Formats: sequence, structure tokens, C-alpha cells
Amino acid sequence: MNLFTANISSSFPAGLRVLAVDHDTCVLYTIHHICNRLRYQDQDTYTFVQQMTSLLKIPVIMMSLDNQPRFVMNSISNEACSYWTKPLYANLFKNMWQNVVRKSFSQSDPDELEEAKGLKKRGRDDVDVV
Repeated sequence: MNLFTANISSSFPAGLRVLAVDHDTCVLYTIHHICNRLRYQDQDTYTFVQQMTSLLKIPVIMMSLDNQPRFVMNSISNEACSYWTKPLYANLFKNMWQNVVRKSFSQSDPDELEEAKGLKKRGRDDVDVV
């Protein structure tokens, strides 16, 4: 893979963050190398999960080949919704929403939960009820 880096400045603004996601570890290594050369700070996975869940309110499901209990517990204790061990199967994705909803409700304000319980199924506006 060729990456064009000739005109990249090494004076990026402080606090600028980059998220790189790729299935090819060679590409990730290349991106990591460029970021290090340009003085980006590296952070561990658990710090990333904490930031995504607390600052951005994004549910995170950790996925890994490693199913050691310490990795699973670290992920969950650092606010991941769930921990999935690879290889992944279709049934996991079919029920993905349940993990997100369960985690969201467990962290919600009680008033928000009452409001959510009061929601009714959306009906069609053009149907007359007899």
C-alpha cells in the first residue's frame, strides 16, 4: 500500500485525535508508524473504550481472538457493552442491539427510564380507530 506523506506537517493541533480501523494489520502498522512519526500520542484499548463511552456516549462492543477472562473483565469494567470472541457468528449481530439497549438502560437516569417505558408503538396516522 502506498501512502502519500510528502506534504504532511508535523505541527498538528494539540489534542487532535485519529481513529484508524482496518482488517489488515500491515495497514494499521503503517498508519501507526506515520502517526508516531508525526508525534501522535498512543493510547491503550481500555482508555479508548472509556473515552468513547463517557465523552461521546458511543456504545462499544469489544471483539478479539483472545477469550482470557482478564481481557473480558477489563473490557466490561472499562464500560464496553459486551465482549465477543472471534470468529464472530451471525447470531451475535442479530442480537447486537440488545447489548446496547441493556447497557444504555443500566446507565440511564430513572426519569429517562420511566419516559421510555411510557412510549407506545407508533401507529399509522391515516388509520381511523373505530
